[in-house]
Amino acid sequence: MTIVGQCAFPVLGHIDGNEIITTFADKSGTPNKQIRVFPSNTSTLTNLETGKSITLVATGPSQAKIERDGTLFVQSLGHGFSFPSPVTGEPGIWYSSGRLALTIDADMNLISVVSTGKLVNLCDQLA
Repeated sequence: MTIVGQCAFPVLGHIDGNEIITTFADKSGTPNKQIRVFPSNTSTLTNLETGKSITLVATGPSQAKIERDGTLFVQSLGHGFSFPSPVTGEPGIWYSSGRLALTIDADMNLISVVSTGKLVNLCDQLA
């Protein structure tokens, strides 16, 4: 995929590896939880103006759960990417190492963010 509007240049994002998705449902069959794992995945980001690229591991598992009141809890562990910043909303391609947990209300408003570990904007490394 081509990522635009996050860095001062377009970035090609390419993922190598598998994604395993397990979806759980309540008694009525409505999906309410999902767990994703990415064994041995790597992601390569390439600055489409200069050709400069970096490859990083992207093996962090994630889970999402919808509560009865419509609140959404999303958590990722390990290594992964977000754009824009999941904490501040700042543009960039953000690489997280550690734990990132978001709680979002039924109207899609961010309620809370917990980030432990590192969150690095990769645009500078790609410039």
